[in-house]
Amino acid sequence: MKTEDTQNTILIVDDSPDVLNLLFDYLKRAGFKILVAKDGESAIERISHTKPDIILLDIMMPNIDGFETCRLLKENEETKDIPVIFLTALSDTVDRVKGFELGAVDYITKPIRYAELLARINTHLTIHNLQRDLIAQNEHLQEENKMRRRVQDALRESRLRYRLLAENSTDMISRQTMDGVYRYVSPACRTILGYEIEEMIGHSAYEFFHPEDLKVIQELAESGQEWPAASTITYRARAKDKNFIWLETVSKIVYDPETNQAEEIIAVSRDVTGRKQMEEALRKQNEELDAFAHTVAHDLKNPLGAITNYAQLLLMGSSKMDVDRVQNILHKLDKTGQQTVSIVESLLLLAGVRKGEAAMNPFNMADIVIQSQRRLALMIEEFQGEIVLPRTWPVAIGYAPWIEEVWANYLSNGLKYGGRPPYLELGYTHQPDDTIRFWIRDNGKGLTPEQQIHIFTEFTRLNEVRIEGYGLGLSIVRRIIDKLGGQVGVESEVGKGSVFYFTLPGA
Repeated sequence: MKTEDTQNTILIVDDSPDVLNLLFDYLKRAGFKILVAKDGESAIERISHTKPDIILLDIMMPNIDGFETCRLLKENEETKDIPVIFLTALSDTVDRVKGFELGAVDYITKPIRYAELLARINTHLTIHNLQRDLIAQNEHLQEENKMRRRVQDALRESRLRYRLLAENSTDMISRQTMDGVYRYVSPACRTILGYEIEEMIGHSAYEFFHPEDLKVIQELAESGQEWPAASTITYRARAKDKNFIWLETVSKIVYDPETNQAEEIIAVSRDVTGRKQMEEALRKQNEELDAFAHTVAHDLKNPLGAITNYAQLLLMGSSKMDVDRVQNILHKLDKTGQQTVSIVESLLLLAGVRKGEAAMNPFNMADIVIQSQRRLALMIEEFQGEIVLPRTWPVAIGYAPWIEEVWANYLSNGLKYGGRPPYLELGYTHQPDDTIRFWIRDNGKGLTPEQQIHIFTEFTRLNEVRIEGYGLGLSIVRRIIDKLGGQVGVESEVGKGSVFYFTLPGA
């Protein structure tokens, strides 16, 4: 970044006043001089008076959009070398490629991550300034012979500044041949990948790519598509400890000023593993939220509809009904209401387990199982289920209220999906790793291998047609046991019943 007297100037082009204001305030505080324009025409007019060091350009604008504005800037000799970073909500690869083809150096997707935006701006200013210095000094080398020594000294000084910058950067800066072979790697390779500089020089950058990501690069090369002069790629790189980390690499091709032939690649790489993990976690949370909302809407629709129908039936004809029929409808209302409450309680429990923390303590498993049976007494009577328990239970470590929910869901599942009548056997097995596997065996029809794979997936039903169910019980079991550091599973064979289990550490 320049000194206070010679600040880098950024031109922000966006038709949204909110975006302009937020970017203006943030980048102003970061030490930049800020210019703003609300559309492409005013941006071009503004640049004719004041030339910025870098342009942040929105794609979706009225009149001429960001792509057309970029094209006009790159066709103008006065403005073609100003780096352009697109601001866009678009994520389609075609739009990205189009932006790079028009000469943009990068893009930032909305909503904008400001720390990432600042890093991208500084990176492209650094690369642009380095390239500008090299080009300027190469032009000096072509001047009169009497100036050659002075130009060589200036070039040497610039290289020293470049090396000083590279060797003190937390990002890994590298120079590569056009085939991707490292000519220079900054010391940050030690902290990012664990390699010494000598272990990377002379090796191709592609040797460190994850095979799946390398395949994508190779397919792009084989397609004949020209690699952009500036690009940003995110990929998995193999560290020295054999683990893969996520890197984001901004690359720029340096051209010979005399022949205009590509000479080498300057690349800046940073570790974005944490960001990728957060993105993946957010993606999973969004999927869970969508599934949760779907379950709420689906499972509450039928009982609430039944309650409404029963209520309307009473309102319209209760005076003409005999007492027995009214009592029958009221009984159905009560049962359906209890079903609705049970669904809501299951959903609240599932959400609570996701956010809650539990104190792990030794507990009496016998008491937990007995309490679970009491909760299901009416259901056991209704299905005429037989439950066989071991004479003693081992002491395990966990959170007793949650383990009661696990047994309640396993027992309920066994009663509904077991044989007719259901015969349920509970037991435990000590494991070699000092954990205890607790299990329940039923006499049901068993599960196919495919059903076993998906059975603990959140909001999946065992059999949505044959038996009425909420699709939440096994999801609750899995989430609870995951929280307690154990494992859940099922062993089953069609026609021979199933064994559902969970593990906990022994006391």
